[in-house]
Amino acid sequence: MPTVRRVAVLSSLGLLLLGNCGGPPQLTLPDTADGAANLFVAQLRVGNAHVVWDLLPPTYTKDLAEIVHTFGAKLDPELQASAFGVLDKVVQLMQSRKDWILEGLRVHGEGLPVAAKLPHHWDGLLGLAKAVAGCGLRDPAQVRSLDVSGFLAGPGSAILRAFRLSSPLFGNDPFAKLEKVSFTATPLADGGASVQPMMDGKPDGRPDRFVRVDGHWLFADMVKDWPDMMTEARQGIAAMDLAKGKPEAMAALAEVHGALDRMLAARDWQVFQREFTAALQRAGGLDRVLGWMR
Repeated sequence: MPTVRRVAVLSSLGLLLLGNCGGPPQLTLPDTADGAANLFVAQLRVGNAHVVWDLLPPTYTKDLAEIVHTFGAKLDPELQASAFGVLDKVVQLMQSRKDWILEGLRVHGEGLPVAAKLPHHWDGLLGLAKAVAGCGLRDPAQVRSLDVSGFLAGPGSAILRAFRLSSPLFGNDPFAKLEKVSFTATPLADGGASVQPMMDGKPDGRPDRFVRVDGHWLFADMVKDWPDMMTEARQGIAAMDLAKGKPEAMAALAEVHGALDRMLAARDWQVFQREFTAALQRAGGLDRVLGWMR
């Protein structure tokens, strides 16, 4: 997938996930396909996750809200509370043991680009962890009744803005790429549009066909595939059975809680370093721990 299309698709999926975790006035929809695409990218740059909701027709947002609520009905309160408890302790550890953690990364992260970049973007990563921890979805009941639009506008946008500050840590810096992305469009005889992704003012990959649905410009392929995508999502959620893996998941979370508790309890560098090293070994090494950032 060309670079610009990959940025656009991953950004859309990421923002929908953030919403699953009060708002600005609804944006005025552009009359042109490239206007809609450029508005999407421009709003991502300033950290407005609600742009996803604004650019989708009401029938689509209704489908997505139903998916979120149905997913919430499948979540396990104990697992969710424990997972957020881990995140709380990670935030506490990052706030209280920054120097020791960075020294541990220096010792164990030789040759890892992410480990070398972390000291320069520590505050951004801490802000991201705090934003996710504070998104207000610690109980499945909150997901089952979630106002997705409101959360995209509030916590979702807060997470997106925090991610922007830590973006250099992830892959090839997604937000740096967004600064270079734009779109141009050519109207088609059937009322659709051919939208050309641009990177640094130059064409990037093939054009995408856009069509208008209830006044909203969308990828034609997404419109065609939408019913099947929603059916597959509903079927996947219906087949979810968290109870099967719950004992193993709770045991793994308990182990993480224990490791974090021991590091939080350490009062000198030697003890902390011993616990930090042991935790990395149990997790499969620092490269594996930081692998999700690549």
